[in-house]
Amino acid sequence: MALAKWRWSAALGIGLAAALTLTACTDPGNESVGTEGGVTSPDTGTPDAVAQPPAEPTTESPGPTAPPKEPTTEEVRQYSTKDGMFTWTLPAGWTVAPGEFWEVESPDETDYPGQPYEYVGFQNAAQTIGFDVETGNASIKHGRPWPELIEVLDAKHMPEVPQSELYGEVWYRAALVHSYDTPGSPGEYELWVSVAEGGDPRGATGDDLWDSWVFTTPRVEGYEQEAGNSFLGYTGQAEAEQITGREGEEAVRALLETEEYAELRDVATSMVVEIP
Repeated sequence: MALAKWRWSAALGIGLAAALTLTACTDPGNESVGTEGGVTSPDTGTPDAVAQPPAEPTTESPGPTAPPKEPTTEEVRQYSTKDGMFTWTLPAGWTVAPGEFWEVESPDETDYPGQPYEYVGFQNAAQTIGFDVETGNASIKHGRPWPELIEVLDAKHMPEVPQSELYGEVWYRAALVHSYDTPGSPGEYELWVSVAEGGDPRGATGDDLWDSWVFTTPRVEGYEQEAGNSFLGYTGQAEAEQITGREGEEAVRALLETEEYAELRDVATSMVVEIP
């Protein structure tokens, strides 16, 4: 099935930039915690009480059994965007760090659809695999071609995520691609993952896949168009070889059999969307 086209081609570049800068996530000490966007975690319980002498025997019935403790921050964490619209669940050991702007045409355009611009990267403890979140995209140019699509290796329909009236169903997809050559550096095999609208990506051509590489949110009152949001994961050939112990295209294909990829897929598909 061909995917629906996204007509804001200029803004598509920001998603590519997010993918290309994934491995540059900064120190996790930059994580933000609070109610206006950031990392949250369930209650971890209170410190152990000071030991007390044994109580006198009583004939009263015992009280109700205390409920089990919630998972600690080492077991589950969540990240929400500043506007509270998007939330993801992160596995133990994953970090959150702010990303960087990519050749913004004008600082005034960063929030032009009326949705706050935000760019953060999620990354596993080994820093070998990750996922970038970029919301409220402005008009950005990257000037590079899309990589060659070899095959969509994995896809999952996400019907619980609200879809745009214009662009269709929301799907997770993982694509094996061959990157473009650069001076002195031949292209390599890479795995790109995304959550985007446009319908079932299986069997899509390269043009159809790249034209449906964003997730749109409803138009904010007073603005002429919806906001584009890019949710991308990028794993290069070197990282794939490190994780799998294989080489080249085979290493990237073998990623889908690893725990690292399973965590990446879980992060991407954990997205919860609350449209105001």
